[in-house]
Formats: sequence, C-alpha cells, structure tokens
Amino acid sequence: MPTVTAIPPTTTPVPPTAEATAVVMRYKGAAEGRDAQGVPTLGDPAALLLTDYSDFLGPACQRHVLTLEPLLIEQYVTVGQLQLAFRPVLNHGERSLFASEAAFCAAEQQSFWIMHELLFSRQDELWATQLSITRRGGRGMPLISALIKQPSSAVGWQMKRWR
Repeated sequence: MPTVTAIPPTTTPVPPTAEATAVVMRYKGAAEGRDAQGVPTLGDPAALLLTDYSDFLGPACQRHVLTLEPLLIEQYVTVGQLQLAFRPVLNHGERSLFASEAAFCAAEQQSFWIMHELLFSRQDELWATQLSITRRGGRGMPLISALIKQPSSAVGWQMKRWR
C-alpha cells in the first residue's frame, strides 16, 4: 500500500491555479442552483433536463464529465436549451462519499460545478488529503473545510432524501 503523505493545514489562502481559473471561466454565465429536492443544477430551467448519476471516482463518469459535458454546456446549457442536474452515486466507498461531500459543500458557496469538474479532473489523486483537495479551488473554501470536520455534512441528508 502506498504511503500517504498529509499536507499540513495552513491558514494562508492558496492562490488559484491556472486549472481552477479555466474551470471557473467555463461555468461563468451559467446559472447554478438547486431543484426542489436540493439537487445541484446548471443552467436556467429548460425544455430538456439531463440528470447525471455519477461517482466522482468512476472512470467512465470521468470521461463523460471531461469530454462530453463541456460540449453540452457550451452548445446547449449556455443558450438555454438544456439544464444539467447531478446526483451522486457512491460505488467506490468512503472516498466517493468524501468527494460528494466536498462538492455539496462547495454548492453552499455556489461553486458545486467548479468543484465537480476539479474532482473529476483530479480523480487519480486518490490518496490526496481531504483539505488538499478543497484547496485546489483556489479560494481556500473555508465553508468546505469546516463542513469536512463535521461528519454529518450536507451530503448525508441529501442522500437520504433521494432514496
């Protein structure tokens, strides 16, 4: 088993990476919200709603998010023809749960879709510490850091509501 190296916590904000800046620009202008059940949505309500059931650690899910989803956003979401929604699937245990929790905590800061893409793009970093992943967003994401320390965070009750 690989040795896990923890990155020590810091109170100094981490500057945004070029990757994070590019992701933020991709979602700029697309309305981020939640439906009546608390499901994260991207884009204004439209005639078509595409709900993605994915695991942040699933390789096929990653391919969809990193290849097809940007095209859907550019060609259909930004012009109001399609609204995206996301429901997490936990196929890969505790790490899947953590990734979902991080994304839903980011939703509390209107940053679900940014964290969603960053988690999928960094999927190979399975051994990264929880706080190091949240720092990738570049803002320090203090709410996420606080909610990670609370075991009963946003995802737990969301998952129960959807079953």
